[in-house]
Order: sequence, then C-alpha cells, then structure tokens
Amino acid sequence: MPSGQPTVVDSDGNGYLDRIYIGTDKGLLYKVNIPDNPDAVEYGISHCVINLDFTDEASNTVDVLQRYHPIYGSPVVSIENEITAEGVIEYNLRIFFGTGDSPYYDENINMAATRYHFFAYRDKSLKGECDQTAVSLDWFFELPQGHRIFASAFAAAGQIYFGTSTSETEDPCESIDGGAGLGKIFAFSMDGTQTFEQTVGNIIVAPLVQDEHLYLKTQSGGLQSFGAGNYNNKVRMGGFADFGIKYWREVF
Repeated sequence: MPSGQPTVVDSDGNGYLDRIYIGTDKGLLYKVNIPDNPDAVEYGISHCVINLDFTDEASNTVDVLQRYHPIYGSPVVSIENEITAEGVIEYNLRIFFGTGDSPYYDENINMAATRYHFFAYRDKSLKGECDQTAVSLDWFFELPQGHRIFASAFAAAGQIYFGTSTSETEDPCESIDGGAGLGKIFAFSMDGTQTFEQTVGNIIVAPLVQDEHLYLKTQSGGLQSFGAGNYNNKVRMGGFADFGIKYWREVF
C-alpha cells in the first residue's frame, strides 16, 4: 500500500507534471510516468520500481536482510538536468528517502537486528520511460540502532536534511529511551558527504530551511532552530541578465 504522500515532478521544466514518485509499506519506491500534454500524448501511463539497486557508486552494498523496509515519508526529488550542445535534455533526477517501521502502531520489531537507511538514487531515464539501466543507487547512510525515519527530508542549497526518531510510534511514550527522545537531525551534501549530526529529540515532521536557519519540531522539545547569524534576513535579489552579440551576419 502507498504509505506516504506522492512527490509529483515536472522533470523537463515545460510547465506540465510528468512523473510521480511514491513509497509503499513494503519498501518499494515507485515511479509513475504520466503524459504531460493531453493535446499531444506522446506516451502512455507506465510505472516501475526505482529501488532495485542496492550497491552504490562506491561499491558499498546494503545487507540483504535490511532491504525493502517501509517508506513512510514522501521522497524528495532534486532535478539536476543538463543540456547538450545539440539542445537535448540529459535527465538527472536525484531521489532521496528514508526507511523505518510504522509510526502508527508498535510492530514489536527486533531493533538489535534491524537497521534502517537513508537512500539517494539517480534516475536518468528519458521522459515517459521506465529504463531500469538508467536508475542507480548514488549513496546510502545506515541509521544508528533504534533509529527510524517517519517524516520526509528537506533539500536546500545543495544539502539534504532529515530527522530520525527512537520512538516505536508517533506516541512519545513508546520510546525505547523512556520517552526522552534520542532522535537526531542529519545533514548531507547531495553527493553523500555528511555535514551535520546532532541529537535533538524524536522528529516526526519534516525539517525546514528558511531565512538561513534550519527549523525542526520534536515530540518533546517543541520547535528548535539552528544556524548562525540574524533572523529576518533581507532577501537576496539577483540582477538582470547581461545580453551581448555572439555573432552576426550581413545579409545582401
């Protein structure tokens, strides 16, 4: 069963949504291709599983017994396409998501023998296609024992942020640490380099980066913020584009 809200994407920036990514309670992350132009349909609706590869770019492999844990947070998608010299889009979508057990009831899981993960996949499939050879595991992070991910991650300024919980459910009284909450907040660069980790309490909602600060809400500690500098910073505005003549030709 789908176990989180879907993430809907306009992968080529033409103003029409064309991909849906959604996780299930059996640990499968699906992609659904949807036609983006009802007046000129070029392909039909199709779907495929994204997370079939469990060996990352550095040849690290997820243990067979720790694969396909439930996905309860919505995946985060970062579009990093490039344009060839011929003007063709080279698709490169990063998909980030974490795993955990159900936040709604205690499944009596043996946490000593269970490890949940945070995954970063790449999808380079063309629009409308389900090309498994174009999907790969970029990197992954194994969570500490007892930690699981209930909520979505958040991407900002080349970083991906996600929080964990040590509670069996969203109920803080069912925590393995007696209700104190040993959940952590993590930050990684998009390429998988860890940049931040701190114990803050159990996190059951997605973190947020705004106004040059990281905001998060925990079960017992309420709202917290991290970041140097002042609040209510001025909005940084960009300038105007610089236009110039690249070449010209005289026509007779």
